[in-house]
Amino acid sequence: MSTLIISLAFPAAAATGYDYVLSLDGASLSAQGHAPAALLPASPGRGHSVVVIVVVPARALSWHQVSLPGTLARSLRGRMADQPRLRAVLAGLLEESLLDEPEQLHFAVFPGATRDAPVWVAVCQRAWLMEALHGLEVLPQRIHRIVPEFAPLSGSDVVTTADVTADGAPAQLVLCSLQGVTVLPLGVAAAAWVQQAGPIEIVAEPAVAALAAQTLGRPVREQERGLRLLQTLHSPWNLAQFELSATRRSRVLKALAQGAARLLGAPQWRPLRWGLALLLLTQVLGLNALAWKEQALLDEKRQLIHTLFTRALPEVTAVVDAPLQMERAVALLQEAAGLGSGPGLVELLMAIAASAPGHAPPSAIELSPGELRLLGPPPGPEAVAALSGRLAAQGWLARAQGDLLVLQPQGRP
Repeated sequence: MSTLIISLAFPAAAATGYDYVLSLDGASLSAQGHAPAALLPASPGRGHSVVVIVVVPARALSWHQVSLPGTLARSLRGRMADQPRLRAVLAGLLEESLLDEPEQLHFAVFPGATRDAPVWVAVCQRAWLMEALHGLEVLPQRIHRIVPEFAPLSGSDVVTTADVTADGAPAQLVLCSLQGVTVLPLGVAAAAWVQQAGPIEIVAEPAVAALAAQTLGRPVREQERGLRLLQTLHSPWNLAQFELSATRRSRVLKALAQGAARLLGAPQWRPLRWGLALLLLTQVLGLNALAWKEQALLDEKRQLIHTLFTRALPEVTAVVDAPLQMERAVALLQEAAGLGSGPGLVELLMAIAASAPGHAPPSAIELSPGELRLLGPPPGPEAVAALSGRLAAQGWLARAQGDLLVLQPQGRP
């Protein structure tokens, strides 16, 4: 996994490009230089991924120590950026120490703070930081972390460090101690500060190393700026808190969109794209074939219903609503057969089935004026007698006549 470390420019965010270093192993430099955002080496090779870390220069940050209330101090080891009251409390505690309005500033709290000690807070201009990060949106990878180039020392560090950088005119002296980070122009004031600092290690970029040794009167160790930027990889800080951490969802969506764009455009994914297109085409054709088959079955059933209907009721020439038309036709036949009063046809058939359970159903039913005939083996004499007795109260008589079971209203011959 490669690491791309990008240094932001202050005060200009992206007007002239960015200093960067690229490391393949996190321990040595593979490339370094200065380039616009679009030309930064952030495109991974095949089977290779890039982690992007953004570095905020020392001149862009101010450092403050605060003591938080107990309820907030206990949550320092949790997700501080998710605490709804933390930023408002920080703005209130630091209001008298800030030169700008708190609404115009971005705050970040040291993630490794303990609740029993004051906590370091880094502050920078929000508009500048947002502009700088906006200039990096062209990168194909999302920004993994935002770290300070210099940060206050922790309790385990006993030697104050001084870094002389050529980032600015004149050269800058950056002092890192337990009391914070101080940035001074390389001159008389910086020399006096170094003389009072006690044990100190001075590191300077090669371009200003000789000037630093002459001005400060101390031995200087040379170090390329690229190596110093690489050291920020081990910083415990992450300045992407509060409103910046709230954009994590948008960064994830951006990463998904960029991955989809690479999938649609990269030459090595062409076979996969063709395969997906053929799979989609096959699915569409299969769905159309299935729909055609289902439509054919539905048309066949409709034709069968129409045939049965017209065969049973030849006088009906157009079938529009089969159940309703059948109901009306049966009602007319019942009325013509004298079945309009008393039990209907359904009740008569149910009475026949109840009188002769298990008997084979009739093969045909014939309605004629004043008479209902059922063709088929008639029930036995006992069943016919029971049926006649059941229907007598409703004004009907039942009798067997050969292969017919005849039902007539009482009083008819």
